Amino acid sequence: MAWRFWCGWLWRKRASSVGDAREPDSPGPLGKPVARRIHKDGSSVNGLTAASRPAEQFARNLAALRSILPQIADRIERASLPAAATPVMGRDGTETYQLADENGSIHWLGGTSMPRASAEELFASVGPDGGNVLLPGIFSGVEPLVVAERLASHQAVFAWDASPELVKLALTLHEFSPPLRAGRIVLLCGGELEETLEGFFAQNPGYEFPTRLLTMPQCSISQIGEWQRRLVACAT
Repeated sequence: MAWRFWCGWLWRKRASSVGDAREPDSPGPLGKPVARRIHKDGSSVNGLTAASRPAEQFARNLAALRSILPQIADRIERASLPAAATPVMGRDGTETYQLADENGSIHWLGGTSMPRASAEELFASVGPDGGNVLLPGIFSGVEPLVVAERLASHQAVFAWDASPELVKLALTLHEFSPPLRAGRIVLLCGGELEETLEGFFAQNPGYEFPTRLLTMPQCSISQIGEWQRRLVACAT
């Protein structure tokens, strides 16, 4: 197979241009206007109504995913939502979560307090030139959607995450069902990247292999190098 590989090093450099959009270790205080808490039923504590109810949003997304990838849908459905996940409104008005680690420190889902604003800035240069794209993580959940918006209609974003729990969180937040059903976003989770990709392409021969790896500012150089190596190994 002819292999052309393109890695999104640019996005590590562009992070500084969006202010402190990616700040996993410095969230705003819970309950403050910069991060309004949202009840489990989808309404925020200050009376604002969330864009969608998490359970209903998840059900729509899961049904769409099951129509394409039933095994992945089953894996995500069986996953438990992290007990330490708190629904909040991000600094840019996007619904997201804050997660508490084992030490009690609070982190933003995907490492960003402004999911939509930062994703649009970070991926502003992505276009239809080239092939399909791989995102090595679900991050805040907004990133696959933003990238898909910038690709041609025949191109797809492969978003792979080792954690079904994080993918499940993202599916409670955002409307994935149209791009999932259209094949514009392919959600893969669990297992090793190589095995998951190989299994997908064995069952879905009409897809082109991703030739572009997009990275995020919180991805280390060593992580990027490892994903690059593994992606090349899958393609050869």
